[in-house]
Amino acid sequence: MRIEVRLTPAELEAVGKQAAASSVTLNRWIVALIRAHLTGEPQLGQVEMRLLSDSNQQLATVSRWLAQLARDAAAGRLTPDTESNMGAVRQLIGTHLRAVTALIRANLDRWSR
Repeated sequence: MRIEVRLTPAELEAVGKQAAASSVTLNRWIVALIRAHLTGEPQLGQVEMRLLSDSNQQLATVSRWLAQLARDAAAGRLTPDTESNMGAVRQLIGTHLRAVTALIRANLDRWSR
């Protein structure tokens, strides 16, 4: 379905700047704005999706570390380094959670203005 939206030249320029800042097309930005207001859910752009992809790769590393720690514990091969390794894993998980939370919060804040 197509809907015509009439904007003044100044409004069109402002929307164009917002879309460019979000690395999306003007049409995609308008659709995301409407969806965000209707659903209250994040509408992620290319930059945000790339950041989440990077974060997921970091989580895959954390998952491998946890699996190795679990295997070592099950086999009784815990070393003095285990506690420091577990601390490093906790720190990575915390970093990931803060980054994703900030990304989603910033996205929701952008669309709720």
